[in-house]
Amino acid sequence: MMNWAVRSRHNFRSNNDAHKLSMVRMKDVTFDLVDVGEILAFRQAMLWQNKPLDHVRVAEDDTATHICARLDQKIIAAGSFFLNNDAARLRKLAVDPEFRGQRLGAELVTIGSQRMIAEGAKVLWCDARVESVGFYERLGFEVDQSVFEKDGALYRRASRQLR
Repeated sequence: MMNWAVRSRHNFRSNNDAHKLSMVRMKDVTFDLVDVGEILAFRQAMLWQNKPLDHVRVAEDDTATHICARLDQKIIAAGSFFLNNDAARLRKLAVDPEFRGQRLGAELVTIGSQRMIAEGAKVLWCDARVESVGFYERLGFEVDQSVFEKDGALYRRASRQLR
């Protein structure tokens, strides 16, 4: 189990040595709890560049937990967690292409998972874009074989138990 330390009012840092090693070259990255308004433009730029800003809004955004990674105050990754009873849904996870492969997405999922566990969630699930299935499998998600389409993108349902 990971321990998360508050660095400022809404900043988190991993106390796990393995994560410290992976963060050495990213030592200036902070993970913040934010209001949805702070990440909407990032969501749009990363996920749906050709759609209007309203397309990246989710009906339950006002009650969700939104986490972003920042480097020099610039948002470089973001994800949103929606709790419904004992299940949490991850939506709109995105990492700036310049920073992919540096465990930012994994760190966001870990932080969000810990927050959802604290709020009573027992399972985390998402609709994973087909091209991102490997990322979720590496994080311990079980991925359904069936493929479905939303807004022209292909997805597979992924879920994992939270502990």
